[in-house]
Amino acid sequence: MVLVLALFVAFLLAGFTVGHKLSSRVVKPRRFNYAQGVEHERTYFRWTEGEFDALEKEPFTLRSFDGTRLSCLWLPAREKSVKAVVVAHGHGCCAVNSYKYAKPFLERGYNALLFDFRNSGGSGGSVTTLGCKEKYDLSAAVDEAFRRLGENAVIGTHGESMGAATVLLDACMDKRLSFAVADCPFSDMRVQIAYNLKRNFSLPRFPFLAFGAFSYFMRTGCRMKNVSPLSSLRERDGLPDLPILFIHGTEDAYILPTASKALYAAKAGKKQIWLCEGAKHARSIAADPEGYGARIGAFLEENGL
Repeated sequence: MVLVLALFVAFLLAGFTVGHKLSSRVVKPRRFNYAQGVEHERTYFRWTEGEFDALEKEPFTLRSFDGTRLSCLWLPAREKSVKAVVVAHGHGCCAVNSYKYAKPFLERGYNALLFDFRNSGGSGGSVTTLGCKEKYDLSAAVDEAFRRLGENAVIGTHGESMGAATVLLDACMDKRLSFAVADCPFSDMRVQIAYNLKRNFSLPRFPFLAFGAFSYFMRTGCRMKNVSPLSSLRERDGLPDLPILFIHGTEDAYILPTASKALYAAKAGKKQIWLCEGAKHARSIAADPEGYGARIGAFLEENGL
């Protein structure tokens, strides 16, 4: 009996330890400041020195639904326009990492709003929730774009990785949007975490996902089951009226391309998908920058945007 109890206690300790480590990867990511964000761009993407600094831009702050301060940048179009894209960065990144995704839109006469999610860049907050609360951060940024350009403005969103999943979650809440672009999103948080368990820890989904989900809930107040772009799309009948472009690298081993394929299948109506040959996670724009811009342009043109 004592041995059984000891083994059970050891099992619980091991489970909670793994769960804490797993949730830490979500809620406590690296947190790029501006200089680190720029260095990341220099290392992995085309970065023209001085280009971003020379842009006309307006820094400002917003408050999310719970009062969390969000650091933002407004990049005006070269000519007056009622079109804008709100760009959502990936896990641990910051607004400067979103600039490369804003460029194809700026080149097509759009304004751009870049911002730092909670617990990212210069924003407030101490934990990241992988979309549970970030969707409201994005919603606050979209509200600001409409405030600046008017209720009849053409406003769309673009997101990378966590930002892409958040774009889809937000799109399922906001009927005002004109389009969305989701670059390498995960389809369901529990599916993604279970995959990470196997990939990073060589551990099975059961029972360790439950420990991770419990730790995540205790640290964020959010439930993993509620962070599911796939379920949200299905609950909204596939958002048939909202044009969505899905992008994913075929060599993405961090979030598998099957995630975008599942989301594309669940999306009804206006949709496109581009599987960028040979691209790793969040590297499609690096693998084929000209093709990336062309895909954005074709998507906007096809949908009269």
